[in-house]
Amino acid sequence: MRTTVDGAIAAVHRYLDGDSTYPFFVAVENAPDTDRIVQSLGDFRQMKLSDYCSSACPDSSPEEDRMIDALYQEKSNVFIRGSGEYLTLWPHSPLLDCLFDKTFSHKTVVFGRNLSEKLERLQERESKFTFLRWLAVDSEPDFSVIGVHPSVKIPAIEDFRQLLQTIETGAVGKKYVRTNLALENIPYIVSAWDAIRECSDSFDVPENALSSEQWGEYIKDSHLDGETPLHWRTFLRQKLRGAQSDYFRLVMDYSPDYAAYRRSIASAILRYEYSAPAFRTLYEERKELLRQYPDYDISEYLRDSRVRDKERIHYLTDNTKEERRAVIEELAHIRKIPDDLPLIYPDLAAYLDEYRFETADCGELFTWYFERYKMQKVLNEIEPDFLEKVETLSKPGERQYQRLPTRGMMMTQLKANGTGLYWLDALGVEYLGYIRKIAKKLNLRIQIHIAQTSLPTITRLPSKGQYSVEERKHNGSFHDDWTGFKRPRDPALDDVKHDGVKPYAKSTAPAVHLADELEVIEEALTTIKFDLVERREGVEKMLLVSDHGASRLCVLHQRENKWAMSEKGKYSGRCCPVGDADEPPDSATKESGFWVLANYDRFKGSRAAMVEVHGGASLEEVIIPLIEIELANQKIECYVPGFEDAETAVIEKPFDGKPILPLYCSNAAARIRVRVKDREYVGAQDSQNGNLFHVFLDGHWVTGIPYQAVAYDGDNELTTLRFVLRREKKSTMNDRDGTEFFAD
Repeated sequence: MRTTVDGAIAAVHRYLDGDSTYPFFVAVENAPDTDRIVQSLGDFRQMKLSDYCSSACPDSSPEEDRMIDALYQEKSNVFIRGSGEYLTLWPHSPLLDCLFDKTFSHKTVVFGRNLSEKLERLQERESKFTFLRWLAVDSEPDFSVIGVHPSVKIPAIEDFRQLLQTIETGAVGKKYVRTNLALENIPYIVSAWDAIRECSDSFDVPENALSSEQWGEYIKDSHLDGETPLHWRTFLRQKLRGAQSDYFRLVMDYSPDYAAYRRSIASAILRYEYSAPAFRTLYEERKELLRQYPDYDISEYLRDSRVRDKERIHYLTDNTKEERRAVIEELAHIRKIPDDLPLIYPDLAAYLDEYRFETADCGELFTWYFERYKMQKVLNEIEPDFLEKVETLSKPGERQYQRLPTRGMMMTQLKANGTGLYWLDALGVEYLGYIRKIAKKLNLRIQIHIAQTSLPTITRLPSKGQYSVEERKHNGSFHDDWTGFKRPRDPALDDVKHDGVKPYAKSTAPAVHLADELEVIEEALTTIKFDLVERREGVEKMLLVSDHGASRLCVLHQRENKWAMSEKGKYSGRCCPVGDADEPPDSATKESGFWVLANYDRFKGSRAAMVEVHGGASLEEVIIPLIEIELANQKIECYVPGFEDAETAVIEKPFDGKPILPLYCSNAAARIRVRVKDREYVGAQDSQNGNLFHVFLDGHWVTGIPYQAVAYDGDNELTTLRFVLRREKKSTMNDRDGTEFFAD
């Protein structure tokens, strides 16, 4: 029957005062009610089921027969605790059947939580088990048991005996147990994620968001702050607290789990339209994020980025060598240079920057030629008019490189005490725009001199430490003759030009090796800075020199001429030793015992180069730089007067004449040049103020549109500044009242 606590106490005492020797069962759901009834019993001995679990094997159920035997041996009244708790977890036990019809010489009261339904069923089954033998107290359950899988490392009771000891004496709340027994009627925590959910009902991150090992680590240590963006804890933090930035909001939209998150950090940008207003912000945030992780595997992203087809270039960056190569590959695919290349791959944009040659007579030609050469190398094509110009320049009397001083002459002029030498093999003048940029980055001051190398443009290294008379003519002796500090020959650039990048080392493949070339050049300049900082052997200046340049377009041209030379055109067919019966074409010049081709052909029967070639006399093979390099110890200030601290300067655009960009330079001896819109302008020094320069801007200019200008002192980049043009105002007269006013 069901009753109150007071009713239960009265019923128990009626049993105690009666003559029944059967056990009396009390089903009570919570510990406080049990304690009140137990206290009312007086001098009763307590018996616990946990005492009958095997001491040798504590993770086992009680030995019920042993407990029954002990009851028979008792001489005093007994109350038993834990039966209901035990039967809740072990419902198939015959304990009730063994107890209800036993008679003892003493009074036996059996207490248990979760026991009422079992007693009701027993009464339905056994007619002699009447309401006089049991009761149930109306109360709320106050404990529960939750099983924990052995792999889940959370605090838990370690065996069944400890569990029974805990709950049979009235422990309340949730009790976690790790046991090998197949307990019934309880939920199980089988994973770390289950344990987390058990602790927080509001935890809504799906289990498959992390691996079981990661959930296990989170159980041990739940900190989520202070990790890198690539870490799973950062992913989980954003799952729980929200994304930390605009780009991460995009990433999280496509990251149901951590594996997807790792991919989405790179690939989420592909789901965003390039034309969308927020694209640039997202792009730059992603680029800056991934720049911190040069080892991040970008291969899947490069594959997936092809989904953007002709817009793919805008989704690439220069963070990794693989991407830098992919940028060049993509430019060759779309055959144009996008406006945002300086943001995508600044070093490549610097390579493509115009370098204005100031050599007498042929400076404009060289400037035009190498701008076109670099563009065609990047786009992997030869334009017909350029090829025609190469043919013209290859003819006798048209070889403009002959107007330049020789390398030997220039080195004699530049050699001085305290000057060291760095020989970077195959460094041509195509890289001068890029070298200016890296020099500024490394805080180096440079002065560039242009010379012609010896023909043919091959390098013969000395054997046994000495040059033969013939070898001294072939671009190696300048290093051997140098006295003072010198670095060993650096062949890295030449190696790239010969070997290329697999699998792109094919004559018609995009020039992706250019990315590696730029990297080699920066490493060389970094080494030079180290030598200057360390003052190796007292050097205050380094001279960067090369033996020759090289040609990519010659390889791309793939044309073999009809002249079969006696030695079948060694050196990839660009030059060949003179033979008695040889008759050269007009495009060949005779130098140092060789016929040397000045156009893009190769001699018949020769081995075609796969990447780049040298040996001939095209301008890119024969024109080389000699670069004086010092530490830029003194900062030169350069700005538009009146706008020193402004983000954008404002200058007047006159109604008649050219706009003039005024520049103040702290070095009055500076040779000011300014690049705007891919054109360079020379600054004119003010006759009254030596620190003021006027830059006359030719061409079409629009008011109100911001322009970016890069100021140089000779070959050294000083600063980048922004300016807008404002229409010059003119004064007019009001015809009616004579008042002056301004109008556009």
